[in-house]
Amino acid sequence: MMTGQALAVISAECLDQVIRNAAVLADVDTAQALLTDLSTAHLHQLRVGVHRLRSAWKLFTGLAVLPTLAMQEDLKRHFGNFGVNRDCDIQDATVLPLLREAGMPALPPQTARGKDDSAKLARAKPFQLLLLELLEWIVTPQPAQVAPTIAGLISAPDATGLAFSEALLPAARLRA
Repeated sequence: MMTGQALAVISAECLDQVIRNAAVLADVDTAQALLTDLSTAHLHQLRVGVHRLRSAWKLFTGLAVLPTLAMQEDLKRHFGNFGVNRDCDIQDATVLPLLREAGMPALPPQTARGKDDSAKLARAKPFQLLLLELLEWIVTPQPAQVAPTIAGLISAPDATGLAFSEALLPAARLRA
């Protein structure tokens, strides 16, 4: 498999996780039956998928063609927006109840939550368009920036002169 193909497969898996959870947050086919506890879990899983996707892009930098910087920055911005809501969810569900139980006086109504709630963010046209752009990027064959295969990368010597697979051999023997 070429590195670009590997990146596309990994990106598709990550984006699948993002899209499935965004669909639930956006109340697609749920008839507003989504419970708050579930939306918190879906928000978390959406952010996990985005984090995995951005990590894959870092890993493949210089090895495969990545999405445009504009798409990468756009996803980073959405990740942050969802993150504000995730932080508030955690605060409301875990931290504040413990503080109240310990005798902390009531706080004024919270204003730190993001500009929009998670459902509104997931339904928003800019986020939905970004998801479509990322899907298009995944399914569109990319020109080979660098054409090594994954197997070639594993067997290519690094700065020490050892191939990745050779460097693993002593560790593998120790476990055997």
